[in-house]
Formats: sequence, structure tokens, C-alpha cells
Amino acid sequence: MKCDAIRDLFPDALTGELDAAARAELEIHIAGCPFCADELRGLSQTWTRLGILPAERPSPALSGRFYAMLEAERRKIEEAEGADQAAGEGKPKRRRLFAGWAFPRPAFQLALGALIMAAGLGAGLLIGARGTGGVRAASLRGQVDDLRQTVAVALLDKPSSSDRLQGLSYTRQVNRPGRSTLDALLRTLNEDPSVSVRLAAADALYLFADGAGVRDGIRASLAKQDSPLVQVALIDLLVDLREKRAVESLRGLIGRPTVNPAVRKQAEDAIRQLTV
Repeated sequence: MKCDAIRDLFPDALTGELDAAARAELEIHIAGCPFCADELRGLSQTWTRLGILPAERPSPALSGRFYAMLEAERRKIEEAEGADQAAGEGKPKRRRLFAGWAFPRPAFQLALGALIMAAGLGAGLLIGARGTGGVRAASLRGQVDDLRQTVAVALLDKPSSSDRLQGLSYTRQVNRPGRSTLDALLRTLNEDPSVSVRLAAADALYLFADGAGVRDGIRASLAKQDSPLVQVALIDLLVDLREKRAVESLRGLIGRPTVNPAVRKQAEDAIRQLTV
């Protein structure tokens, strides 16, 4: 395949949707084309780091504005009904609060539901912070963190690579990963059949490099990888972490008779940077 055709495979490679044949062609091309390898590595880093962006949280003032809006609407309706009665038009019909709000498409109904949920969440966090000095809010965040890890670890065992990538995106939002989460990430890095998933696992582990055993696990993983793309990603990761203990692992990689020339050069450059 030419470079243009290979680049067309990048989106599916990042989402883990390539079939075995296409994935094999991609890896063969990447192993011999440093330009496509650099482009895919950059896209992979951008893709995976999108999951690091913090989730938007509603402002505590949101609930106040929302309920003020509802109150204004309620008064408007009551004033209209009062005017009808004063004009002698008979007993007014009972009107629901949202009677005048027509949403013919489900998307608008979902948007309204999301707004109401956001207002409730903002009010709940505000009340928790005022009433107990933030203790309840901190406890809630801890429970959400635990739940997110539980879901992430479960997704990492799914047969679909898309599900496993989703699981990795959950781990990037974890504040304090537990031992089971770290072990699941290292296992995914070492054993997952999808190169895209392994690359995403490496990026996720970068966030938790100071966790117990993570740096050791990344160094050990270098000897277990057979994909040049993953090998290069791990070399870059070890350099970014300034992991000087990785020099021996890098030398072992260079000593492999079947190592890709581009990977060998990357490892040699990494050794120079880590031994400065």
C-alpha cells in the first residue's frame, strides 16, 4: 500500500476497528516508513489525550438561574390566568408548567433533561459543600472514582476493541487508581491483540507513572512487544519519564536480531538522552 492509502486506515486504527488483514498491512508499512509512523504516533497521542480533558461540571449558580427561570414562567402563566378571570371569560383551563414548550424532536427533549440533571447536580454539590464543609462532596467524588474504575476494568475484558478503548478513556479520568486498575492497564499493554489498544494503554499509564510498580511494568513490557509502533511509543514514554533504569531494557531491545532498524535507532537515541 502507498502512504495515502495507509493514512486512510488511521481513523479505524485509532478506534480499533481495523480487521486483521488491514492491521497487518498497516504494521508492515509503518515498520518501513518513518513518516507514516510519526504521523500515526502523533495522531494516537492526540486521540488518547482527548480523554484526559476534565469533564465539564455545572456551576453552583446554575441551579439558581434555572429555578429563577421556572419561577418567572410560573408567574407569567398565573398572571395570564388571572387576566382571563378578570375579563370574565369563565373558569380558566388548568395549564401545565411546560404546556407552552413544544419539543417535536427527541434531541430537544434529551437536551432539556440534561439541563435539569445539570441543575440538580449543581444544587446538590452546592448544598453538600455548604452543609458539611465539602466532606460529602469529597466522598461523592471518591465513590464516582471507584465506580469509574470498576467500569473501566470490566470494559478492558470485553472482546470488542472499541469497548476496551472506551475503558481506557475512563481510566484517564481516574484521580487515584487502585491496584486492580493499574494491573489491568499493564495487562492490556502487554497482552491486548490490538496495537491501537496497547498504544492507548501506554498513554494512560503515563498519567499514573508514579503508581506502585508502573515504571517497572513499562520497562518490562518493552521486551514483550512485537509491534514496532508500540515499541517506539514505549521508548518515547520512558524518555519522557526520564526513566534512567530503562537503559538496560533498551540495550536488550537493540540486541534483538529481528528488531526494526527504525526502532533500533530510536532506542539508541533514547539511551543517549537518558545517560546525559
